[in-house]
Amino acid sequence: MKTPFNKAKIAIASLVFGTLLFFGFRSGDQLFEVSKNLEIFNAVFRELSMNYVDEPESGKLIKVGIDAILKELDPYTTYIPESQIEDYRFMTTGKYGGIGALIRKIDSNIYIAEPYADSPALKNGLRAGDILIKVAGKDVQNKNISEVSDLLKGKAGSEVEIEYLRNAKSQKIAFNREEIKLPDVPFQRMLSEKTGYIKLNRFTQSASQEVKTAFMDLKEKGMENLVFDLRGNGGGLLMEAVKIVNFFIPKGNEVVSVRGRVEAYNQVHATRAEPLDTIIPITILVDGGTASASEIVSGALQDYDRAVIVGTTTFGKGLVQNTKDLSYNAKIKLTTAKYYIPSGRCIQRIQYSNDNNSRNAKAIPDSLLKEFTTLGGRKVMDGRGIEPDITLTDSLPEDILRSLYSDSHFFKFTNQFVASNPEPASVEDIAFGETEFAAFIAYLKSENFDHLSDAEQQLEKLEEAMEDISPSQKVLDLAKELKQALAHEEWELINENKELIINLLENEYASRFFYQQGRFEISLDSDKTLLEAMAILNDSRRLNDLLQVAN
Repeated sequence: MKTPFNKAKIAIASLVFGTLLFFGFRSGDQLFEVSKNLEIFNAVFRELSMNYVDEPESGKLIKVGIDAILKELDPYTTYIPESQIEDYRFMTTGKYGGIGALIRKIDSNIYIAEPYADSPALKNGLRAGDILIKVAGKDVQNKNISEVSDLLKGKAGSEVEIEYLRNAKSQKIAFNREEIKLPDVPFQRMLSEKTGYIKLNRFTQSASQEVKTAFMDLKEKGMENLVFDLRGNGGGLLMEAVKIVNFFIPKGNEVVSVRGRVEAYNQVHATRAEPLDTIIPITILVDGGTASASEIVSGALQDYDRAVIVGTTTFGKGLVQNTKDLSYNAKIKLTTAKYYIPSGRCIQRIQYSNDNNSRNAKAIPDSLLKEFTTLGGRKVMDGRGIEPDITLTDSLPEDILRSLYSDSHFFKFTNQFVASNPEPASVEDIAFGETEFAAFIAYLKSENFDHLSDAEQQLEKLEEAMEDISPSQKVLDLAKELKQALAHEEWELINENKELIINLLENEYASRFFYQQGRFEISLDSDKTLLEAMAILNDSRRLNDLLQVAN
């Protein structure tokens, strides 16, 4: 009979043997160093398994060890055990077996945050704001999001029992999971008689086909200009990005080149098909959540002077990952190369190395940045993501917005608001104003909302430092006054951004009745970045000026 330790020994032996075969082609010193350390690793694990006071969980220990090794490299090189293969499948296909709902943890509770339209969760009565008590007979209070998500997921057709709390009343339901396919293009719309809008959320295997279908549909409706929204799109499959760029530039043009230490990974990806439209004016919306494949699309079209980029600077991920199969149905996703867009720039922001790993990595210093040019001669930089041609930011500081979101204040306020207000008949019926804003401010004060700004954090450090020097009462009083002034300024900023806060409240409220479609529809008339992109498309002279080198 094979014990867990014996299985682990077999796995380690396989790892050692495979590594020796690979490094057999390397130098003798390098081979010795690798084999020596693998032998030490094996010995440590053997001693733990045979002599530790309690019997260790061998699989868990091995995973912790692997994860610790990979953390020394970069955050994108990860080990995928068999138990997480469904998550990997979702990343590449957009499909998974489950109930079809986003969940969120607030304090010790797990909430249904947003069920998808036509999902089994929605069809069986689950609603945003429901608190999960038990899933499949297991208490989920105090569990983390990943643990509860694993319980909710399962093979399509399998039954799941859920106990939940709504309005302080416990309810129980049982229903079958289904295969959930999240659309890559969740929303498309004619914004005006001539301007179309396509939102792309991710780059799975169906991304390019969904974009093509949406584009051709809008063309049939009279689209002459396109707003292409890549905000919050964290990327996905590189080849889907290449295909989407191909829709707008001629066949035979380079889109992205991939260069790494191993020659086999070095490739140049060019457009292979006839484009859909090489003339239609395009604006692309980006933000700090636009990453990887999204940056290939926006960066390549910027480099070819084919689109005007509007928004805020993108994330800056210029690293390419490949997935390799391991024993026992596990996989490893590892960084194998960097990518370079047509101008020749790599937009990777963070520099990872042996001395600069994922835990202490820093942005590439300004002194190492290089300047490149677009096809038409416009200046662009590497090492900083994709910098927009038109930069737009909200006046409410990002740290305040982050606090409102991270503490789930929009979500929690909406839970209360929904419970005491009638259901709207349509998205058009949702129109918040002074009353709703005042109610939100009252809610924040009841929750003792106290965002600690960067300035307040620095002041706290100063107060700690002053404890060692025994300052005068006058200095202490000045510090107290400054602290009160900073706290007052926070509320002033929230009040000055009333319109933005109202829009965010409307967005959350619309999602309760009209789901993701409602979020998009409610934001169309108030989205400043979108409105600016439309204005550019409606002004051909300004559009051309932005795509040309300044005289």
